[in-house]
Amino acid sequence: MTTTKENDDNEIEEYYEFTRYPEDSDTGAIRITRGPFLGLIYKYLEYQFTKVDEETGSPSVEFGFDVLDIPDEMKDVEFPDEMEQSFHQLLCDILVDIVARDTAKSVRVDYDDTNREGDIDESFERRVFYENSTPVLEK
Repeated sequence: MTTTKENDDNEIEEYYEFTRYPEDSDTGAIRITRGPFLGLIYKYLEYQFTKVDEETGSPSVEFGFDVLDIPDEMKDVEFPDEMEQSFHQLLCDILVDIVARDTAKSVRVDYDDTNREGDIDESFERRVFYENSTPVLEK
């Protein structure tokens, strides 16, 4: 699935919040907070970023998820294919947002004044990954 920004004019962060699912208190989960899937709780399984879509320039993402809790008003509802595609796109956009935010917390950009050969090169930058002590569930 290719990442997009099709969820209204709002930022994707307004569509979800981190939570712990009551029956599985050790597992972080995500609750959808807006739109037709309001109240649904799920968790991601494995995910990977694949190739960049040549037409859009956006990365493709493959991921799995488990739905942990469905609001009563959504149970036994048959959604049309377009809604299923919209749901998967929402989960994809949320996943990309979470990864981007986590990466932003974990990457520090250092600007170096040399190109490691002793020559001045002001455009050189070095990305340093470090352990972040803030748990993922904090938003």
